[in-house]
Amino acid sequence: MVAKGFLTAILLLIPSVATPQQADDCSVEINGALKGGPGNIQDHMFHSLAIDPVNENIVYAGTETSGIFKTVDGGVTWSRLRLGFKCTPNKTGYSQIFDIAIDPANTQILYAATVNGPGPVGNAAFPSSSGGVYKSTDGGLTWTQKVNGFTNSYVTFVKVDATNHNRVYAGLGGVKSTFGNSGAFYEGGIWVSNDAAESWSALPTPPGISTNIFVDMELAGANQRTIYASAQLHGTDAPAAYGFIRSTDGGQTWSISNPAARLVYGFGSFKQDPNILYAHDDSDSRRVHQSTDGGVTWVPLNAGLFGPIRVHPRDSRTVLFLGRTGILKTSDGFASQREVYNDPDLPLNAQMVDIRISDSNPSVVWACAKGYFMYKSTDGGETFAKITGIRDLVYGNPLSMDLPSVFNSGSAMTGIALVNSSSSPIETSLTAFNNAGAIMKSSPVSIPAGTQIARLASEWFGPTIEPDFRVRISTSKPGISGFYLHFDPALNTLDGGNLSNRLSRDFIVPEARGATISIANPDPTRPADVVFRLFDPAGKEPMAPGSARIPPSGRVVLSSADRDGYLRITSADPVFPIAQSGTARDKTTMPALYADGGARNIYAPQYVAGGGYQSTVTLINLETTDTTVNITWFDNSAIRLGQSISRPIAALGSLTFSGAGVFGITPPAAGVDGYLVIGSSNLMTGFVRYGDAAGARFETSLPLIGQTVREALFAHVAQDATYFTGVAIVNRNTEPAAVTVTVFNTAGAKVGAGQAIVPPNGRVSQLLAEIVPQLPPSSGGYFKLTSDRNILSFAVFGTRTLSVLAALPMQ
Repeated sequence: MVAKGFLTAILLLIPSVATPQQADDCSVEINGALKGGPGNIQDHMFHSLAIDPVNENIVYAGTETSGIFKTVDGGVTWSRLRLGFKCTPNKTGYSQIFDIAIDPANTQILYAATVNGPGPVGNAAFPSSSGGVYKSTDGGLTWTQKVNGFTNSYVTFVKVDATNHNRVYAGLGGVKSTFGNSGAFYEGGIWVSNDAAESWSALPTPPGISTNIFVDMELAGANQRTIYASAQLHGTDAPAAYGFIRSTDGGQTWSISNPAARLVYGFGSFKQDPNILYAHDDSDSRRVHQSTDGGVTWVPLNAGLFGPIRVHPRDSRTVLFLGRTGILKTSDGFASQREVYNDPDLPLNAQMVDIRISDSNPSVVWACAKGYFMYKSTDGGETFAKITGIRDLVYGNPLSMDLPSVFNSGSAMTGIALVNSSSSPIETSLTAFNNAGAIMKSSPVSIPAGTQIARLASEWFGPTIEPDFRVRISTSKPGISGFYLHFDPALNTLDGGNLSNRLSRDFIVPEARGATISIANPDPTRPADVVFRLFDPAGKEPMAPGSARIPPSGRVVLSSADRDGYLRITSADPVFPIAQSGTARDKTTMPALYADGGARNIYAPQYVAGGGYQSTVTLINLETTDTTVNITWFDNSAIRLGQSISRPIAALGSLTFSGAGVFGITPPAAGVDGYLVIGSSNLMTGFVRYGDAAGARFETSLPLIGQTVREALFAHVAQDATYFTGVAIVNRNTEPAAVTVTVFNTAGAKVGAGQAIVPPNGRVSQLLAEIVPQLPPSSGGYFKLTSDRNILSFAVFGTRTLSVLAALPMQ
């Protein structure tokens, strides 16, 4: 039996720290996500939509401060795009995405109109320095700010000329600053670029238009020289606001045309005949008006419109538009209208914000609302389905965590540690479910501020609990973090990881042979259907897909076929996955990899061959096109080891390699180690496994790293006569990186600090005690890395006899 004291020694204390981010990421990433939690619409909310003009399954959703969400499979999976977006100087988030434009000639080119201001573009002291237009040439993966020529960064729309894709328009809002240079007024207007957003110049507009905020703009006609726009003073009534303006010569001259005694707020035009427009005014009734002469004259039709108005691309009498909590439709040009969907679950102060009809397939309609609410129709807007769990898929739910596999037997045990990193007590409940979803036992606990509770499963739930089950941790408010360890009483096996709060609809188990996958369904009301497919290294499916139904709150445990390749598991509903793979001697635990992740440049911070050690890397091509990967092995001094290699990977295929021979070298008797740089034109994911050469004593694995950080947390320290902790730090910069390493005990007290200077493109790989002088013996605690340059890192801990070894990824 393992004593409680042992668990206290090996379980970790997780302090309140943000997840490490890419260089351009904001410190608000985690705390901000908590603010934008379920039902909270104060920030991190959807703000705009765009549908790929040739593929209705590709949709972009702009958010208030969290970048852009993207789906490529019609809403099954979502990824968050923000690489290149600038944070506000106070690190409170990214600029609001007011509009997204897709180049119809090359749908990999996108433009985003962002607002965080108002204020000058080039003054980094102002939050507005992060606003303006951003451009992506790779489908949203990376973005570059394009503000050359702007006098203001409050950009409310961006549009691409369909006949000249170098011509791009942007609307700048005229607004008075409420921060920074408070009270200063920054003028707006309509700007044009003739070189694909590399430079901008202002179009001539009617006097006074620069005091308005632009609501929307459309380019119309076969030659795209007709421009419609609507503009309003924010919070100010007519007559100061302009309303509807139109140009028939590409914006050189303008006329102002509004319905009688009204100002146009939102409008939509019919693509096949842009003289047909529908608009709603800014009165309390939001009356709908129609124009059949391009906005010169208007006829009042109906009332009740609230938000954006979209005209069917092939039927001028079919229009979809928004109420506050509902979606409405007319099929007869507003002779009648009806509500086709209403979301009763929207918070009181939430509202519908955007709706779009697919140009390529008008049967598909998307809508969104504040608070991460998304809706989809596949019948032209007659009915809508609510897409749930998007926020949890991207961020994780701060109020719950899930551990799909918990052991409590004589041969396998699990310990769970929870820490409250907030400033007040948090009521927490651990609930054990059997596979059928029945509650076996609930263990409520109040965790005081700043404290940790670490217990065996048998201590949480009693010694008679079943030997294998799932656990859900629910909290009264955000602030609880957690860690788990699976081990056997003799400590011949030991591995663990962070408790997961992120759901998935599409995930990958990178090593199918010998894998056991546990999948939990967090929904207590309905079952989750999962489909699992085996892909061989050539990207083919050698066997028919399998499926399983997970009961509400239940779990399914899958054992993969004894074949090479990887498993891809999809579900219509969000689920929690975890996998165990490896030899029977030492199973390693690895959270499943998210299929919406991946990167084009990834790193293995440890690759060793010889001297009794062996590393194996598996790479997975996430895209449906073939690719070639380029792999280089560097030692600590940035000297290349052997030859760089290139290897093809088939579409959806994989590549596995190991040893030094693939790089054309024979390692010395003592072995050789370093790190790998892996690049491809496609998105990739994968992992590295390392252990003894025979695979008979110890083994552990680590996901390949696709991002660099300036701060990292490692949530365990074991440095005494029995255990050791080691850390590897890679610097991919052309200048040295000064990295401070600070060690804390389980009570959060600092017990030592040291510094590592990592050479350019080099690595430091040492025991923690070698970096931190006079480090006292420790069998618990955590340590932090703080660097003046972006780095990537990982750590290991294990017994000095190497009976067990566990890898620690960055947090």
